[in-house]
Amino acid sequence: FARLAEVDPDDFQYDLMRGWRALDRGDLSLAEHWRELAAGKTGTMKHLVYLKLGELHERRRDLAAAIAAYERALAMARGTPAAEAHVEYLEAALRRLSLRRR
Repeated sequence: FARLAEVDPDDFQYDLMRGWRALDRGDLSLAEHWRELAAGKTGTMKHLVYLKLGELHERRRDLAAAIAAYERALAMARGTPAAEAHVEYLEAALRRLSLRRR
């Protein structure tokens, strides 16, 4: 991971990966910290930052924040050929959360 930061310190991928590792360990606060850092950086496939933030908020049961993150990820992913696989996932997540809010 450190090599990613050396190659392009402004690219979001290093921080996103650190966030994934923290989330896998169950450290939601640290995962959110790394994802917030990633959100402020550049790079392709950046919708993944918001997709993962949505998952983090969903685990915290903050449905409003999860929906907002998923909506932002969906807006970024639409029209990006490499992100098409995530569009269906995001649409399904938003449908699922809308049902839970009722």
